[in-house]
Amino acid sequence: MTMPFKFYPAINVITNITQAFHCVVTLAIAVGYQVNEFITINVPAGWGMPQINGMTGRVLAVNTGAGTITLDIDTSGFDPFAIPATWTQLAQTLPSGELGVTLNTAVRDNAPRTGYTPAP
Repeated sequence: MTMPFKFYPAINVITNITQAFHCVVTLAIAVGYQVNEFITINVPAGWGMPQINGMTGRVLAVNTGAGTITLDIDTSGFDPFAIPATWTQLAQTLPSGELGVTLNTAVRDNAPRTGYTPAP
């Protein structure tokens, strides 16, 4: 049985992470991340910057031309990111949520309900 991969935005391979107050993550391919989505970073052992592994950051900016996203994670004191000469796992971004704007807009019908106040 074939299971189509329909999760969007998809995971992506990381090719670089800057050491900065708001880190810039360079991605292998464009997958359509948007501002206010939450991205979890998976960096296997040996790739450098082990401090960021497992952290989740909010997307502050997307540069599709450069293939980068800016996250609200301060990596200025972290070890440098470095692709190892040999590896068995890839460093990846994993979409893990959003601020609720998309979902809120999709499901809100503004129908009056007792004890319910619609979000602005």
